[in-house]
Amino acid sequence: MLADHRIAPIIVVFVANGSKRMQELAANPDFADFVADELMPWVRQRYAVTSSPTKTAIGGSSHGALMGTFVALRYPQLFGNVISQSASHWWGPDGEDGEWLARTVATIGKLPVRFYMEVGVYETDRSADQGPGQVWPNRHFRDVLRAKGYDVDYREFAGAHEYLNWRGTISDALMHFFPSRSH
Repeated sequence: MLADHRIAPIIVVFVANGSKRMQELAANPDFADFVADELMPWVRQRYAVTSSPTKTAIGGSSHGALMGTFVALRYPQLFGNVISQSASHWWGPDGEDGEWLARTVATIGKLPVRFYMEVGVYETDRSADQGPGQVWPNRHFRDVLRAKGYDVDYREFAGAHEYLNWRGTISDALMHFFPSRSH
């Protein structure tokens, strides 16, 4: 994409997760604080990156997309763009109904954050321990964001909840937020 001048030069930082994935990525304030207070300062000390939130994105897939959205809403002064691939917007904290983040967004003021959201049209059923499908909660979250006046680029692709799909569609999100100056 860089060689074809389809995106501007960017630096991408990936955060690996392991056995605590569901705990760390379920709208966890401690993990969000780690990203804001430790990871971003570490990146800025080592690389020539912008401090402008309008030129900085955070994202992920599934629970990672839920967490990326949560981090951007908690720290809009750091992240002005969210790449959300098949976010687990069905999630809710223990003892609460699902779609917690949609309810949260509905009750707070609009923040300076833009969204690129996508979900596969075959992400309709999940096992009992993983929550309901992704399609309906993502559509609902999109609708809540738009009702609040957020800039949302929403897409559905012909696929399921799989890395195979996301690896192909991430380029669309990157071109959306980081277009090449020569195009």
